[in-house]
Amino acid sequence: MAITASLVKELRDTTGAGMMDAKKALTETDGNIEAAVDWLRTKGLAKAAKKAGRTAAEGLVGVAVSGGSAVAVEVNSETDFVGKNAEFQEMVAGITNAALNVSDIEALKSANMDGKTVSDVVTDKIATIGENMSVRRMAKVEGEVVGSYVHTAAAEGMGKIGVLVALNGGDETIAKQIAMHVAATNPASLSEDDLDPAVIEREKSVLTEQARESGKPDAVIEKMIVGRIKKFYSEITLINQAFVMNPDITVGQAAKDAGADIVGSEEFIEKIKAGELNFEKLIATPGMMIKLSKLGKILGPKGLMPNPKLGSVSDNIKQAVLDAKSGQAEIRNDKDGNIGVSIGKKSFHDDQLLKNYHAILDILEKEKG
Repeated sequence: MAITASLVKELRDTTGAGMMDAKKALTETDGNIEAAVDWLRTKGLAKAAKKAGRTAAEGLVGVAVSGGSAVAVEVNSETDFVGKNAEFQEMVAGITNAALNVSDIEALKSANMDGKTVSDVVTDKIATIGENMSVRRMAKVEGEVVGSYVHTAAAEGMGKIGVLVALNGGDETIAKQIAMHVAATNPASLSEDDLDPAVIEREKSVLTEQARESGKPDAVIEKMIVGRIKKFYSEITLINQAFVMNPDITVGQAAKDAGADIVGSEEFIEKIKAGELNFEKLIATPGMMIKLSKLGKILGPKGLMPNPKLGSVSDNIKQAVLDAKSGQAEIRNDKDGNIGVSIGKKSFHDDQLLKNYHAILDILEKEKG
């Protein structure tokens, strides 16, 4: 493959390598940019590859928060100039608010916005402003506490970078601080468990080749890789990164100190699909139930599917979590009239269990009467 000047420039922009080094890397890898990045890293000539998935398109990211849920929507335009246009900003705000009531990008495009679908609104605005636009993607999080942050804001609730953070516990202050941290560091995932296995294997391969360049024996290299992979996790996974507000602790520790767990609905759903059911109760908003309903065969047999009658499907996530943590009693009955009751967990004190037990008796007495 011919190594063009534009290809060399792209590799240099990606890695910061010198011109001759970039050209040699491309020659060695037959013009494959990704392989050339790895080659440069192996030779110690590039610090690291830029994170995959970035988009060169211009536009704005809008964020909106409502109760225990928050949404971010990316709306692209051809030029940065359009992002400063008041009409475009008004459209982004409307689309973002519409996204609060849907669960995915396809539903958003069909959602109602001032009597039209979002897709039609965008089409009309293309004709008005004279530049191509698109609603590229959206993300939604839910939790007891939700925080958001917009970096390089162009207007209220929209800018070049939008971040959402959902916590169980803690408060809005720590949620916003973590959101600001994410904007500054752009972690690849919440934790090492959420990383794409292919990314980990690729990094191990690069680190192994780097170690071999030093001439060390394989037994030593294996030990080196363990330590270097741990360092890799600390650089690209959110809970393992040094907290920008206090680099002496990790983000995970900062959240824990504030009494919070960081949650992510999309990552959590993927874990459920993989068979990870190490939780006692699942709480969701009505919007998230659209996605969870597809997991009925996994959650149903375990009695973990959220149920509005039991208070585990609610728009008020914060209150639902507080009720669950306080030991809210649950009553279920089958088609034969048999009653099943959950009055707490093993960790509850005797007085908590007794209180719930008497509450159940009171309910049953009222129903009989």
